[in-house]
Amino acid sequence: LYGKVAFNDFYKKNSWAAGYLPNYFAEFGEGEEQKRPVFKRAIEWLFNNKTGDRLDNFISGFYRERWKKMLAKNKFTRQGFQFGSYIAGKHVCKPMPHYFQGKLLMRYEEKLKELDSFYYRDQQLAV
Repeated sequence: LYGKVAFNDFYKKNSWAAGYLPNYFAEFGEGEEQKRPVFKRAIEWLFNNKTGDRLDNFISGFYRERWKKMLAKNKFTRQGFQFGSYIAGKHVCKPMPHYFQGKLLMRYEEKLKELDSFYYRDQQLAV
C-alpha cells in the first residue's frame, strides 16, 4: 500500500478479515506517508500525455508479439517454465494457469504429506 490514507482505507474496508485474524489489530496510522522521488515524478509528468500513451501502446505491443513468438518456439527456462506462458495486456501480465497448475498441485501434495507425517508420526508408530 502506498501512503497513510490508502493504508487506513484498506483496513477500514476490509474489516471483515478480523474474523479470520482475530489476534491482529491494525493500528491506524501504521502506514507512513511517502514522497515519490523527484526523478520519478518528473518522468511521470513528462509522459502523462498522448505521446506517453503512444509509447506505452508501442512497448506493450512489442512485448505482446515477443511473448507470442516465444510461446510458439516452445522453449523452457532452467526452472522448467515455458517462455511466453503469460497472458499480457496493457495493465496486466499474469501466468497462464495450465502451465503452472500441475506443479503447484504437486508441491501442495508434498506439503500435505510432510504435515501429515509430522503431526501423525506417533499414531503411525503405534500401528
